[in-house]
Amino acid sequence: EFARRLYDLIVAGGALNGVPAPEALTKAFGPKCTLNIAGFSDNKSSTIEAVLLKNGNIREIWGYVYCLIKNDKALTDIFMKADASFFEGVLGAEAGARAFAVVQERKVEVVTSATMPSNLKYTFGIPDFLWPTKNSWVNFGFDASLPNDVGGGVLWVRARTPLVNCTETGLMTDSPEIYPPLSLRELKGQCQGKDLPCRLQWWPGANCYKMVADSFYAERATRNGYRMVAGPSGTTANVFQLALSLGFTDDDLLAFRVVMTAWLVQSNDHSLLETMLAAESQMPSKYSMQWGRKSYDLDRWPDFQRIWPRGTTLHTSWGPVIQSFRFLP
Repeated sequence: EFARRLYDLIVAGGALNGVPAPEALTKAFGPKCTLNIAGFSDNKSSTIEAVLLKNGNIREIWGYVYCLIKNDKALTDIFMKADASFFEGVLGAEAGARAFAVVQERKVEVVTSATMPSNLKYTFGIPDFLWPTKNSWVNFGFDASLPNDVGGGVLWVRARTPLVNCTETGLMTDSPEIYPPLSLRELKGQCQGKDLPCRLQWWPGANCYKMVADSFYAERATRNGYRMVAGPSGTTANVFQLALSLGFTDDDLLAFRVVMTAWLVQSNDHSLLETMLAAESQMPSKYSMQWGRKSYDLDRWPDFQRIWPRGTTLHTSWGPVIQSFRFLP
């Protein structure tokens, strides 16, 4: 459902700006991606359409979503221009109304932030439509200081620093660690005519960043015994904001938190803690993470179980009901 709505938004947004559907898809999903991104195979409009509407696996779909969220101009060109009737035409009356309200509120923040000095808007503003909320843990991934006119003191140091060069995962295309197995599209893109299996070109988050040991995030994670990979997940926060901009509800975010965790932890882009924390500022409190709790006989891995809180049945806004389930022994 997320993939379908996103496809429809980009195609309709292209029409709004006088751009044919194939060109709109390529311009939205192609410019910021390479074969170093898991799930990305090429930027052909026919491939993007097949992945989003027909038979893309979880890695392919969210790989293209990742490509889009790194290309903020594509969404800005749509959101700055679209009115209520546009969203209702693309998403339906209810979802469209929700999406328009979210985008309009964010639009005010983006326009306001554009007038702020460049050294302040990323700490105290909302510079684009998918930027994490001001109370998001993702903000600890960046250095932050007070404005110079109030002393310019350091608020916190960044949780991570980028490595000079990312390195590839080291896995081969037939590795049993990869689930689901690579699609034919992915194999073609990764191997580029070489014999199968070939070495993957993917750059996982763990191979692109170094954690800063004395950062606020690292101190808290270490104190509570959590694994760190690449800091609180900006991708998760971006996807949540995009989901709300596509007319999904706050409760729907529970399903997307499961997806983000399944995608990003398995690929070693982030840890469980980093996807859960990144989701916190937008999750309804009833689904909130409870970090620091210890396991005992009747409640094993309580933090892990918050991915899908025990006894929760989710009635999604688009129809399906996801029943409560037990996924731990």
